[in-house]
Amino acid sequence: MKIIVPLRPRSTVDLERLLPQLDERVDIVEIWLDVLVQELMFAPGLVPVVQKLLEKTRVDFNVQFLGVCKMPSENGRFPGNKHQCIKVLQQFLQLGGNFVDLDVLQNSTEHIHLIPADKLWLSCHDFKTVPKNLPDVKDNMKTFKPAVFKFAVTPENASQLDEFITFAKQNSDTTIFTTMGKFGINGREQLKSYTYGAFYALSPDTTTASGQPSLADL
Repeated sequence: MKIIVPLRPRSTVDLERLLPQLDERVDIVEIWLDVLVQELMFAPGLVPVVQKLLEKTRVDFNVQFLGVCKMPSENGRFPGNKHQCIKVLQQFLQLGGNFVDLDVLQNSTEHIHLIPADKLWLSCHDFKTVPKNLPDVKDNMKTFKPAVFKFAVTPENASQLDEFITFAKQNSDTTIFTTMGKFGINGREQLKSYTYGAFYALSPDTTTASGQPSLADL
């Protein structure tokens, strides 16, 4: 199981502070670009600084980098449109990022195809419930041939959690399964045997989803 640490830096200085706190247990660092990119847009001279930070961290900790750029509808803060968001993710790959994540329900087929399949994590998020049509969603996602699939859902009750775990057992091919909300902790624990990777915050005060554990819980 891959250990993935999400970071949501407010600035380049914040990113420089957070990255050295990683350790050898971490396989992948997910960098939320929705806030950071706003600084880079006004100070493009900082772009090489970010590139050097990524290079140094890759050498120091032997990690890969996953970029996400989320709009308010995805619980993010990126102020632009979808086309601009794709441009940010493409630039992240050019800076040395290994992968980027796009939500299949939030992005058009045209936008998804703008990211190379071998660099793409294709995800499905639901912050309110567990969708009934997850098998159909997975079939649609397969048409894009992403490197990794990801499902992040919010069970409303124990029955929904059981249904999601059954879905995970049947679809564990390079797929990440995670749960949020009041059943988040329980769900993440039960999914460890089936998920390709699990998210652990750097510390309890840097979580990016409800029910998310931190590295101290490993």
